[in-house]
Amino acid sequence: MKKIEFVIHIALWALFAGHILTFEVRASQTREIPSFAKTFSAFEKLCKNSLGTRDEWQRVITSFLAIYKAKKDSSASRSLFFAGRASLALYRRSEKIEDLDNAIKYLNDFNWISRKSPDMAIGMGELKKAQNLKLRISKASQERTDGPVSEKSTVPTGASVNPMTSAGQAYSSESPKNIFVSKTSRAANGSSRSSGSRPTLNRPGNPYFSALNRPAVSSQARLKSASIPPVTMTDGLPAKRVVEKKSKDFVVVIDPGHGGKDPGAVSQDGRFREKDLTLEMAKRLKDRLQGQVPGIKVMLTRNDDSFMTLPERTSFANSLNADLFLSIHGNGAGDSRAKGIETYYLSKSSSRGAMRVAARENGISPARMSDLEATLVDLMVTSKKSESETLANTVHGSLMSSLLQRDPSARDRGVKRAPFYVLLGAKMPAILVECAFISNGRDRDRLSSNNHLDLIADGIVDGAAKYLRSLGDKS
Repeated sequence: MKKIEFVIHIALWALFAGHILTFEVRASQTREIPSFAKTFSAFEKLCKNSLGTRDEWQRVITSFLAIYKAKKDSSASRSLFFAGRASLALYRRSEKIEDLDNAIKYLNDFNWISRKSPDMAIGMGELKKAQNLKLRISKASQERTDGPVSEKSTVPTGASVNPMTSAGQAYSSESPKNIFVSKTSRAANGSSRSSGSRPTLNRPGNPYFSALNRPAVSSQARLKSASIPPVTMTDGLPAKRVVEKKSKDFVVVIDPGHGGKDPGAVSQDGRFREKDLTLEMAKRLKDRLQGQVPGIKVMLTRNDDSFMTLPERTSFANSLNADLFLSIHGNGAGDSRAKGIETYYLSKSSSRGAMRVAARENGISPARMSDLEATLVDLMVTSKKSESETLANTVHGSLMSSLLQRDPSARDRGVKRAPFYVLLGAKMPAILVECAFISNGRDRDRLSSNNHLDLIADGIVDGAAKYLRSLGDKS
């Protein structure tokens, strides 16, 4: 009996101690979350104080990041913005490239989570400053290696890498309240152009079809071609056309658009989903490229039905120091008669139709795209615009030649320009290929044909290989 009482006594004490420990842990976690107001105040003081140490700046940045990770209130996303801003200010003092890279990362992440908010325009402005500094460093390095660069710098006249801009001009006059303007106040000032526009689905996927509201289709109802085994290429390039590169092997990153919770464009019957088509096409492209170009390394941004944010895709390519970035997509339109192939590179949109396509792939409304277009174009400081245009024309020409051999009625929609977020920040030539209209019945039927998918893959690969050969000749 005494043993039972003793065990019960110990158990009660353990339970009591556990409650105390849990309470202390929760209290400690609450205490560890810094105050946004205090952290921002410390940030402003550092901006005004030219004697602030690196440790003090790091503490402010760490505090902003802690507030963001806690995600307790509306200040969370803004804390990520100020973490980027503080990192940018620290770089102007330290001239350490890691501080500038951190600033670009934090601001890029902020823009992604704020892509449906007017705050994104603010983040884009700060990201532009950071990207301009990165471009300036890159050009200075190139001048030291290869001599003066004739291309005109996109950095504004008078821009300076160091020392840090005076606090009174750069930061102290700005506060969270007047840096971020609410949607209501923007609409009152007439700056918002979203009124009167057609409502769009506030969720990932195709805004044109109500099929997205249906339950997920079974695996048997997925894209028919998903079960087709990849084709092995046995004949490579002739010896005289083999691509060689002195510094390293070529690296190509293929990006199957959408994935996971984001199905992309969906056919009206729900049977065809863009994410399935793009993954199938990406795998075919990988097999063919590896067969045609000896020594090439081909990587996919996703190998299965997983979700990736748009910035993560280009960041993956940048981390591999890739030579090409090919983003594969399937198109969708409200007009079921729309059909054909179109290829895009990053620039100001060439038409309203191009803007609508970019808006759908970016996951925001066309009205928001119009508001952000100028800022997006200004941010192309690290993109290979001329190279991307050449790549787009080369790939598109080969793709159409491949299709027209079998189908003279194939529609050529041309090479176009648009501000695609997935191409923004790519440090290599990057294009986006819309290889069919899933919203068109005839295009959709062809996508279930093994031969038609082969023609698309052959065309894209031939164009990419031709472009890589030109790089090999230049090297």
